[in-house]
Amino acid sequence: MIVHVNGRYYSKARFTGTQRSSHNLLRSVAAASPKLRFVVHLSPVNPVWEELKTHPNIEIRANLPASTAKLHLWEQFRFPRIDPGSLHLSLVGTAPFLWNTHDQVMVVHDIHYRLLPGLFSLPYRLQARGNKVIAARRARRVVCFSHYVASTLREHLGLPADRISVIHQGPGIPAAVLEPASRVRQPQPKPYFLCVGSLQPHKNLPRLLAAWSSIEDQLPDHRLCVIGQAQPQFAPVDYQEQLARCRRVEFTGYVSDAQLAELYRNATALVYPSIEEGFGLPIVEAFIAGCPVITSNRSCMPEIGGSAALYANPEDPAEIAQRMLSVGSDPALATQLRDAGFLRARDFTWPAAGTALRDVLTSMTTPLQ
Repeated sequence: MIVHVNGRYYSKARFTGTQRSSHNLLRSVAAASPKLRFVVHLSPVNPVWEELKTHPNIEIRANLPASTAKLHLWEQFRFPRIDPGSLHLSLVGTAPFLWNTHDQVMVVHDIHYRLLPGLFSLPYRLQARGNKVIAARRARRVVCFSHYVASTLREHLGLPADRISVIHQGPGIPAAVLEPASRVRQPQPKPYFLCVGSLQPHKNLPRLLAAWSSIEDQLPDHRLCVIGQAQPQFAPVDYQEQLARCRRVEFTGYVSDAQLAELYRNATALVYPSIEEGFGLPIVEAFIAGCPVITSNRSCMPEIGGSAALYANPEDPAEIAQRMLSVGSDPALATQLRDAGFLRARDFTWPAAGTALRDVLTSMTTPLQ
């Protein structure tokens, strides 16, 4: 069976979490599916795709146009007409929507634009109405990465449960890069709390800064390290008022995989108080790296964190602060969370995700009448 893969988003030179997930999922499903042939349509911009050529059942067709506008047109008009009767797989949350696509399998990472519309620009919301919402309703099967997202698709888009498959993904950074050389934790001369992906509105940076300012004097050796930067599709985040009350906050912008892995391994804790997430890759990455996790008690976070994380109300800076103070001042609690995280990480691997997607694809060999 041939599976044509929509590579429109892989024209970007830098991978975000969504592109990382899609890339890892494609590699994993190809490795798990020697009887399937994957034809990947993309622009030859991102060198990461070079490694796909090493997979015996992946064919690369660098046939996408260069301009953004033409890429959208290709996705809507050209991609659905490639090789009628084969499966068409869209991994990055958008897909053709102008007509019913009975051979379409679509991955939906989240529907933030529907649940939190005020966080997104108007052009982005209008675009999402088509290539995300309508496309999901017309796809033959939708794959998502958490049962939480599946529930939002049923409630807000009206998708029937039998058209949704839930597959838990693995980490964005390779596990081999994340894993500590030793599970014996060494005290850090300059301890810090780590926040990843925080310059998007739903990441809740203003309340995290408010929490940190309230306990900064009680943890005088610690600082707060913030990873990430703003993205154009989101509304800007105003955190200057809260930042003015803090002293020891460091903004790094983007860092390499190796740098981020090192930050996870040495942090007192990952603090991830998001208001809304589709999966929460940093939680899994922190677990693998041996980093205690403090996260939100809503959305998908309890599903991913299980009993291995501490939870706080993301709208209550005092509760976030209390969780940070607990981990920062109690080495025994930090060790307990690290050990629990190592065990929890076993539930989130790319080979398992690839096998699950293979089962979804092979179950669709009978054409829809």
